[in-house]
Amino acid sequence: MSWLFACTAFLLFLVAPADAASPLVRARLEPASAKVMVGEPARIVLDVLTPTWFLAPPVFPTIEVTDALVVFEERGININESIGGAPYAGIQREYLVYPMRPGRIEVPPIDVTIVFAIDAKPSTPTRISTRPLSFLAELPAGAGGLDRFVAARRLLVRQALEPQAKGLVVGDALRRTLTIDAEEAFAMMLPQITVAPIAGIAIYA
Repeated sequence: MSWLFACTAFLLFLVAPADAASPLVRARLEPASAKVMVGEPARIVLDVLTPTWFLAPPVFPTIEVTDALVVFEERGININESIGGAPYAGIQREYLVYPMRPGRIEVPPIDVTIVFAIDAKPSTPTRISTRPLSFLAELPAGAGGLDRFVAARRLLVRQALEPQAKGLVVGDALRRTLTIDAEEAFAMMLPQITVAPIAGIAIYA
C-alpha cells in the first residue's frame, strides 16, 4: 500500500506542471490612447502564448468590425517571456483597423485556435479568445462639415475626354473618365463618383 501511494504521488507530480499553466491570448490597442483619425489605422496586437510549445501554427480568424476596414498583417514574430515564474513561448500577430466614420468603434472578441503540447502529445484544437476592445475615431479639426473625409498622404482627381470635345454632332459619343488617386488609402474609402444631369445629353455610367 505504501509503495502504491508513493508511485501515485510521483506520477501526479510529473503531470502537474503541464496542467498548472494554460495557453493564453492577449490583445492590446496601439496607440495606447485609443484615439485615431478616421481613415488611419488602430493597431491590434495579439500575443498567443503557451507554457509548452505549439504543434501546429495558430489559426487567426478574419474579423469584421462595423464601419471599419480590417487588414490582417501576414508577418508575425516569435516571443518568449516569463509569466508567474513559468516560461512561455508564442507568436505575436497584428490586425490593422481603419475606421470609416467618426465615433466609437467596437472590436469584438477574437477567437484563436491552437494545438499545443500536453506531455509531448498534441492537444485537441483549443479556442482561446481575447477580450473585446474599442477605440474612438475622430475627424481632424475643420473636417466636421464635409460630406466625405478621405485620409491620404496625397489626393488627386483627374479628368480625360475622348475624343476631344470639338466638332461633335447630334448622336456622337464623348467618353469622360474621372480618376481619383489617393496615396496610402484603400479604394473602398474613396467617395463614389457621381455626375449631375446635363441638359441635352444622355449619360451612361
